[in-house]
Amino acid sequence: MTGGAPTVLAPLAARYAHWLGLPAAATHDTADEDPATVMAMQVVLRVERTAPPPRTALLEAAATAALAVCLDPRSAPGGDWHEPMATWITGRIRKVTRRARGAHWQAVHTLPGLTLPPPPAPPAGAGPPHEPVTAEPP
Repeated sequence: MTGGAPTVLAPLAARYAHWLGLPAAATHDTADEDPATVMAMQVVLRVERTAPPPRTALLEAAATAALAVCLDPRSAPGGDWHEPMATWITGRIRKVTRRARGAHWQAVHTLPGLTLPPPPAPPAGAGPPHEPVTAEPP
């Protein structure tokens, strides 16, 4: 939260603050979860066949996309995405990440969500740059 204004992330921050005082095993228990109500954010990563990025770059891109959706103004109270985001944040955080290229990548752009540009190119010798990523609210 910035400036004291509530955000969609407030329940998440409160839960993690509580979890910090728990043993690690207590934070992984999903026994109380109804599988029928689990929500997942869909994340699509553009991954070209000829130069796939390293796994760490893909994980960073997926995390960046999830955070970008959470911080998007449409996820704020009163925004179009607030209700599904608030439900997602108050439950278990799930993301389903898929890869796409070509026509499938173009088709993703018809869905509601965000498309993030690839980050700046890494320094010489640091490996291939990240690919663009698209994420939609749960």
